[in-house]
Amino acid sequence: MASEFTVDDKKYKLRDLSAKELKEADMIYMTTYSQALRGEILTRREVANIMVKRGQWSEEDDKNIEDMRVKVLQLEKELIKAKTDKKRESVAKDLKINRTVMIGMQSNQVEAMQNTAESLSEKEKSGWMAFKALTDDDGNQVFNDYDEFVNSKESVIFPAIQRMIMVNMGLDPDSSTPEDDMLKSVGRMDTLGYMTNKEGKLVNEFDVLIDRTGRRVNEDGFLINSDGDFIGDSNHIVSEEKKVKGVF
Repeated sequence: MASEFTVDDKKYKLRDLSAKELKEADMIYMTTYSQALRGEILTRREVANIMVKRGQWSEEDDKNIEDMRVKVLQLEKELIKAKTDKKRESVAKDLKINRTVMIGMQSNQVEAMQNTAESLSEKEKSGWMAFKALTDDDGNQVFNDYDEFVNSKESVIFPAIQRMIMVNMGLDPDSSTPEDDMLKSVGRMDTLGYMTNKEGKLVNEFDVLIDRTGRRVNEDGFLINSDGDFIGDSNHIVSEEKKVKGVF
């Protein structure tokens, strides 16, 4: 599992956990799952059945996603055939947008599943594992207290947890999509996989400035809404005096 990554020019590692620590992580999952069931939080199977009964998911939804999947595959082939950097960048951005749309088409189901007993348990387990595994470049544990880790606003927290979630899903956190590889090669994506503009600032697939959590920001890095108003962490409009810096 051990992996290295960089945040704000600082090198970090997720070390291999011991057998004892992995057992503790499993206990955290089971404890959280039991608490969720006692709190009458639904399981994934229960949520899926409810969505079908309520008409929130159907065979047509599955077909639309399959059609989009075919389009994504076609764009991947087009990207391979592209001859110039300009064409590669154009196809890569188009591919990234379509892949994002495909994921968005699943968002109704995905969002519903995020609050199931299983998902809540997996998040708690991954968060604890990231806390235990996160070290600096010299191998020193970054946080000694779990509550400190959970409540910290250090920019390393989010990518550390995301990497651990991917590891627990059996995915390689250092792997990337063809479009990401291409965007990196033409200087439009940083080492953490975030798209950038020509000035090196973070942007989404539509070249809108964002922070590392995907929230819209202005040129100075402060959170804003689509109208350009300053907003706080709760997404409510705030005065300029109370503006909040994004996570970078």
